[in-house]
Amino acid sequence: MREIIGVIVAFALILWLVGRKVQLGLVMLYSSTVLGLFAGGFEDPHRLLVTDYKALTDRDTIEFVVVIALITALARLMGDLSFLEAMSNALARLLRSTKLALVTVPGVIGCLPVFGGAVISAPMVDSLGDRLDLDPDRKAAINIIFRHTWFFVFPFIPSLMLAARIAELDVSQLIRLQWPMTAAGIIAGYLYFFGRMPRESADGAVFRFWPDLRDFLVNGAPLLIAVILGVGLPVPFIGVVKPPLYVGLATGIAVGMVLGRRHPNFRWDLPIRGVQWTMVWAMLGVMLFRWTVNEVTFFPVLIDNLIRAGVPLAVLCVALPMAIGMASASQATTIALTYPILLSIVPAGSSRALYAMLIYVSSYMAYMVSPLHLCQVFTVQYFGANLSKVYRYYVVPMSAILVSMVAVYFIAR
Repeated sequence: MREIIGVIVAFALILWLVGRKVQLGLVMLYSSTVLGLFAGGFEDPHRLLVTDYKALTDRDTIEFVVVIALITALARLMGDLSFLEAMSNALARLLRSTKLALVTVPGVIGCLPVFGGAVISAPMVDSLGDRLDLDPDRKAAINIIFRHTWFFVFPFIPSLMLAARIAELDVSQLIRLQWPMTAAGIIAGYLYFFGRMPRESADGAVFRFWPDLRDFLVNGAPLLIAVILGVGLPVPFIGVVKPPLYVGLATGIAVGMVLGRRHPNFRWDLPIRGVQWTMVWAMLGVMLFRWTVNEVTFFPVLIDNLIRAGVPLAVLCVALPMAIGMASASQATTIALTYPILLSIVPAGSSRALYAMLIYVSSYMAYMVSPLHLCQVFTVQYFGANLSKVYRYYVVPMSAILVSMVAVYFIAR
């Protein structure tokens, strides 16, 4: 009974603090403390301290936090030294299509956790959208949809990395199941937003393929190198060499520092200054909460009883993240709460990855449509759009993502 009260109090505290915009790291710290106290910490405070110590000194926790710090440092470096903007502009020129540029530019910028990144891509979407005479509501929807469709497959998305870490899976296992969601979202979005528009005519500008390709590769080198090393680098006679993620990210940062040394904003301490410590503390708090949840016996019993009552685990893996995600407007929070609970009774193996995929996609769907979603708030304000009309543009691409999730589940199970 005490655990049930602790769960209710901890969850209510999380939703209340998130609603008051308290930093996620503190939210997770407070809630894990409350949950730990009700789960036996009152009688044995030493047990709670031991759990916290194990969580904070665990190798997975330390490595994950270091990777998050490096990702934010790389994102800041790419922004401050103008690599991100130059890379996006070069890509837009290479594509020679305003429509394709509107699909890819928000995605390129969205692949890095830059605070307010939706506003960074918004001016480019605004300018490109004017060429096609798009209204503000459609521009806002394009900026949001195509910014987030890569969240299923880009290996450095913090929420994807967090999901893989908590589920004890390799990121590639989730990507192999989730790439159809990215494909479905992009294809359906492109056809819905641009399918009925007339074919674009050449603007008469000289096509500078090799110079534009060079600009794209040079300005994107810090990110591209980090991704290539993170995914794995084929080496003749050896095979695929895959160093730890922090090695690839550190290499990308080093390359960026060398290439950007003549930029007016260059500083030798830029990587350190670029770390978003609020995100680092948030991920540390999430890992602490994960360890605390694993100490609670109530969740496995509850889920097992629901399944015995006839509720399919797949339905729970969709419904619970949807409910929490709508209220929290944070995919990381939703993952931190639902992964330890729902995966606690799933055996390790392929089925575990499948249920992890259901939870991840459902948390994404809730995050996207939550009215508290910050990227959405920023974008709607920038374009002066009507949120209810923006939501209408979501229906087709989001439905395609949902259908692809269901299809993958039934095909792969």
